[in-house]
Amino acid sequence: MRCSWSANADHAAAQIEREATTPRVLVLAPHAWGTGGIERTTRTLLRALADLYGPERVGLVSVWGGSAQLPCRVLWAGPKAGGPEPVPAPVKMRFAAAAAMAARRWRRRLVIVACHPHLAPVAQVCAQVSGAPFVVWCYGREAWGPQRRLVRRALRAADAVISPSHFTASVVQQTAGIDGRQLMVLPLALPGEVPIAVGVRPQPRDKPRVLSVARLHPEHAYKGIDTLLTVWPRVQESVPQAELQIVGDGPDRPRLEAEARRLGLDGHVRFAGALDDGALAHAYGQAAVFALPVRTTLGSQAGGEGFGLVYLEAAAAGLPVVAGNGGAIPEVVRDGETGLLVDPRGSDEVARAIVRLLRDPELARRMGEAAQRRALEEFSFERFRRRLGELVAQVRGQA
Repeated sequence: MRCSWSANADHAAAQIEREATTPRVLVLAPHAWGTGGIERTTRTLLRALADLYGPERVGLVSVWGGSAQLPCRVLWAGPKAGGPEPVPAPVKMRFAAAAAMAARRWRRRLVIVACHPHLAPVAQVCAQVSGAPFVVWCYGREAWGPQRRLVRRALRAADAVISPSHFTASVVQQTAGIDGRQLMVLPLALPGEVPIAVGVRPQPRDKPRVLSVARLHPEHAYKGIDTLLTVWPRVQESVPQAELQIVGDGPDRPRLEAEARRLGLDGHVRFAGALDDGALAHAYGQAAVFALPVRTTLGSQAGGEGFGLVYLEAAAAGLPVVAGNGGAIPEVVRDGETGLLVDPRGSDEVARAIVRLLRDPELARRMGEAAQRRALEEFSFERFRRRLGELVAQVRGQA
């Protein structure tokens, strides 16, 4: 019966209906295999699109390449990146050509998604050769400063510009001159890559640990690792056993380690380097507080968080957060409820917030539990996937 004429006809009809109604999505990414927040979000996006439409209908064209399996069809990927380095001109040209050819081949029921504003001009070309609508993700500081003319023009031509926060949306509207009707806010989802043990509280430690996670790169000095080193002697005056663990690596690490030695923090501050997802989950589980006093600036020296995935990971692990009070961070961390927002330029304020949480375990527990509930409810993958599907349908309908 499974091979009868009627069964085959029904199967063929179902395949034809799916082909005629289900969209295809072409994703243009800077580095779908990377380790940063944009890269993690790109993989979450690919996973959500694959769940919605099937991995065979999600195509990826990535500037930099990698080897891990992704839930999509990798149509083209550049060389593996050795670190944060400029993209060679030949790689840019090959990426643009591959994207345009893929858009032409996939043009039926196609939606094009650029995962970085600098890729918006390529997405616009893909839309022109395929007749498909295109959308651009603008996360944070890469879209807060002055934009190149080609990027501004492509952003204004996009069918939708997506931001993970209302703060980023408002800044992008000003810097690129985008029509407010193009802007859509889609909060990011909790990444599923870090296997955080939800509901498991860290065991009491003789030395209460404060965790910070960031890229240690001169361009990311706004993250506030230097501020944590500066305030740590004051933290230890009140909590002598407290230790600071810094997860992350980069060219700025030797300078920061030298500064820690100069401040006499040997044995109290530990640089753990880059950790894999399992080790990072363990680090979250062993901490009592998460701290990252990010400084937010706009203009030519833009810096800050357009969302802040690390705050979401810390919240999912049940940690109270000490964070800078600028940018999009107040949309992720609720002051006095899931953490403490501080003036990141006020060393005394940063130190007092950390000490307050370390010396009041009950307050830290309440804030950590509230943070975990909010992370799992408001920033769940299921919620992100549903809203993404609505957004794709809206863009297709408008087109």
